[in-house]
Amino acid sequence: MATMTHLNRVRRKRSVKRNLRYLLIFLAMAVGVVACVLGVQMVWQSSWVEKAAMQIASIGNGGGYPVTLEGKTVRQMQAFGPDLAVLTDTTFQVHNSSAKVIQNTQHHLSNPQARYSSVRALLYERGGKKAAVYSSKRVLHEKSFDNAIFTGAISDSGTWAVATQGTRDVALVYVYNKAGDELFIWHSQERVADVALSPDGKTLAVTTLVAQDGILNTNVWLFDVGSKKQTKTITLADQMVVGTHFLNNSEFFAVTDRQSSVITKNGVVKYQYGYSGQTLSGYSFGQGKYLAVVLGDYENFKESTLLILDSKCEEVGKASIQSQILDLYAGDKVTVLTQDGILEYSFTGELLREHEASNTGLLVTQVKGQAYLCTPTGIEKVKLKGAASSSSPESGSSQEPSEASQEASSSQ
Repeated sequence: MATMTHLNRVRRKRSVKRNLRYLLIFLAMAVGVVACVLGVQMVWQSSWVEKAAMQIASIGNGGGYPVTLEGKTVRQMQAFGPDLAVLTDTTFQVHNSSAKVIQNTQHHLSNPQARYSSVRALLYERGGKKAAVYSSKRVLHEKSFDNAIFTGAISDSGTWAVATQGTRDVALVYVYNKAGDELFIWHSQERVADVALSPDGKTLAVTTLVAQDGILNTNVWLFDVGSKKQTKTITLADQMVVGTHFLNNSEFFAVTDRQSSVITKNGVVKYQYGYSGQTLSGYSFGQGKYLAVVLGDYENFKESTLLILDSKCEEVGKASIQSQILDLYAGDKVTVLTQDGILEYSFTGELLREHEASNTGLLVTQVKGQAYLCTPTGIEKVKLKGAASSSSPESGSSQEPSEASQEASSSQ
């Protein structure tokens, strides 16, 4: 009997060990499956995979240009990866080089505006309460806010931010990660003019406008997104900011009504270029190392000056334009839309190509060296005449002064 009891005890121990081993194997397999799923999600969410997806979506033939946009008002037209993004008063559209429609989505936004990263677009309604993040094919995230939106920004890493009016505060800045989860909210007692994010999404720059002793100043607030902490504040005295844009993860352009500056993420004004009293009438940020600005009062002097500044705010190109400038885009080259047609300049200010056109153009942009023109009836591909040009920095985005800046300017 004692022997039988001993054998049963041994069998029970072996059974427990066997069951435990099976349980451990099952848990290991479950962990492996979860890790694989998370790994696939992380890989899918990485920017290089999104860029590859954009390239794949861009493959295929469309009906060719021009693209008719009857009954729609185009608000913005911009390079979006390898494709052309068109924001109208009712839709967000993405077309490839042969006019294949990659996306045509009703955005349901009033007064729509857009900011772009290399793979995503942030759409928001200036003065409204809704915003959404898009890929080249679909809507990824949608948000509603309690107060009117001023502006927004999105980084190549997917981090994005929206600035709104406040209820108890003058303004609020909401910051989100790539998945659309809220990271933090900054409460401001000053009107927000613009927000910008570094390509890696780790640094946030917020510019505000404040009047003091009859002078309008710009304050630049810098934040470390990871720690959710403000790191530095600097003042650009007697200047009204109209736009900001990161050159890289450490430095950004700040364009004001008096000068253009390069500021580090540590709050150091590293370089600056003053306008010597000339009027700023337009600007466009390149995603490379260049900034194009237009100076001069065309209405009075019938001439404007196009300046190209490098990442040290040094003048590397200059051109005089004797026609009213309607739009400006710093892409592979600097493309200028005037009343008389389209002018294409190198970043050294050399006129490369041009296109004569009647006074019907509204907007101009460039995608991979190809110029596109927005007219009252649609989008046209434009064949520029002149010498072929060499390669230059990557495409960028043109900007208009922020609503806060425009209101401040009109009140002075």
